[in-house]
Amino acid sequence: MPSRQLSNIERYFYNRRKLGLHSCFYLAVKFNRQIDDNHLSYALKETINEFPQLHSNVFNDETFERIEPITVTIHFKDVVSFLEEEELSEDLINKIFKTVKFNYNEHEVLWRLLVLKNRCTFILCVDHVLFDGMSTVKFWEKFIGALNNDEPKDDDKILHFHSSIVPNLPPHPYDLIPISFKWILIRWLIRIILALGMFPYRQEISGKQFRLPGYSFPSGLFERNCNTQTIRNDNRQVKLHICNNGLTFLLSQCKRHNVSLTSMFVATIIYSLRSNRPASARGTLLKIDLPMNTRVQMERELNLNLAQLDMGNYIKNGELTYDLSQTEGIWNIAKDINEQIDAKKNDFESINMIKLLDFADNEKLIREKTKAKYPGSTFEVTNLGSQSFQSSIDDKFYIVNALFNEPQSISDIFTFSLVSSSVGGLNCCISCPKDIFDELNPTFNYMKEILKEYSSPVTTE
Repeated sequence: MPSRQLSNIERYFYNRRKLGLHSCFYLAVKFNRQIDDNHLSYALKETINEFPQLHSNVFNDETFERIEPITVTIHFKDVVSFLEEEELSEDLINKIFKTVKFNYNEHEVLWRLLVLKNRCTFILCVDHVLFDGMSTVKFWEKFIGALNNDEPKDDDKILHFHSSIVPNLPPHPYDLIPISFKWILIRWLIRIILALGMFPYRQEISGKQFRLPGYSFPSGLFERNCNTQTIRNDNRQVKLHICNNGLTFLLSQCKRHNVSLTSMFVATIIYSLRSNRPASARGTLLKIDLPMNTRVQMERELNLNLAQLDMGNYIKNGELTYDLSQTEGIWNIAKDINEQIDAKKNDFESINMIKLLDFADNEKLIREKTKAKYPGSTFEVTNLGSQSFQSSIDDKFYIVNALFNEPQSISDIFTFSLVSSSVGGLNCCISCPKDIFDELNPTFNYMKEILKEYSSPVTTE
C-alpha cells in the first residue's frame, strides 16, 4: 500500500523536476573538526531512521503519483560522495546544480551528501519535492545530535534496512485546510474557465516591471546549442558574510526600527538597486518572491504537533512589490516590506492558490513559465533564519558555518539565499546570471557598504 499521494504543492515541484527545470538545492555546513567514516555512518543511520522522507521516493502509475518507501537497503556509498575540491567555489556550486539530480520511480533516495576534501565541510543536496529549506536544518540538527550522543562502534556501513512495515505518512496539511466560501466559488469559476479552454497558463509581464534587456529570456536560462531544455546553471556566485557580532548589532537596529531582518535585507536590495540602477534597466516595479515557512501556521490552524512537520515541503510564496520611483529611506522601505510580510504571514491566499493546482495542467503551467518574455519576478529572497543546529561550542562536534543556495531560477532573475548560525554569523549566497552580472555587481557592492554601515565589517568573496 502506498504511504500517500502527492499533495498539490509536491506535485508542482515533481513536475518541475521531471521537466528538467530544477535539479536540487543545498544546505552546506562546516564542522569544528573532521568527521571519520564511523562517526559519519552512525550519524547518518540515526538521521535516516528518524525521517521517512530520507528513505522514500516518488512513484507513479496511470492514476497518481505517491510517496513510498524504497525497498532496498541503503548503503554508505549510496548517499555519500567524497570530493577532491577543498572549498565551495563558484565552479563547484555550478557543477553541483548541473550534475546532482535525482530520479523518480527508482528505489533510491532523493538526497545526497557531498564531502569536501577537508572532511569538515558537508553539502546536503536535496530534491524539492519532499524537502524544503527547514527540512535540511532538521536533518543537520538530528545528525549533529547523533554525533554528540554516542561513540559509534565499528560500522558495516549499512545505513537503513528495508522494512516490511510501511510508515504511514499523514496527509499533507494543505490537503486538510478547510476551503472558505470565497474559494469554493473561485474553484468553480476556474473549472468553468478550464472547461472553456480559457485558463491563462502563460504569465504576462507588465511594462512597468523591472527588467534588464541583457538577460534574454528564455534563451539566457537554457544551454545554447542543446536539443533539450537544459538549465545553464552557470550563474555568477557572490558570498556575503556578516560576522556574529555584526549580526547581533544589525538585529538590534532592526528591533529598534520594529522590522525583521528579512525586511531590512530586502530593503537593502531595493535601496541598492535604486541607487545603482543599471543604465539599460527598463521599468520600475519590483516583484519579489519570498518563500514562507508555514509550519507554525499549520500547527495553529489544524492543531498539529509541530514535530510532525519537521521534514517535508511546507512553504508558500509571499509575493511582495515595490516601485523604485519612490524615494523612501532604507528604514521606511523596510517598514513597507515588513507590513507586506506581516499581512501575508498568516493568510491562506497563497495556500488556496496552490490548491487550485488540483484543476490545472501542472506540466503546461510550468512549461509556459519558460516561454514567457521574462521571469515573472525580479528576485527571490529565502531566509532560513538564525539556527543553532541544536549544538554549541561546548559540544565535541558543532557547526562553525553554514551556506544555503539554490540553482538558476525559472521564476526570478536573481536570488538571495540566507542562513545564520550561532558561531558563523550570517551568510548570503547571491546567484546572478552571468549575462547581467557586470550591470548588477555595483548593486551587490553597494549592499555590502550599507550592511557594513549598519553592522560590523562585512566580507565578500
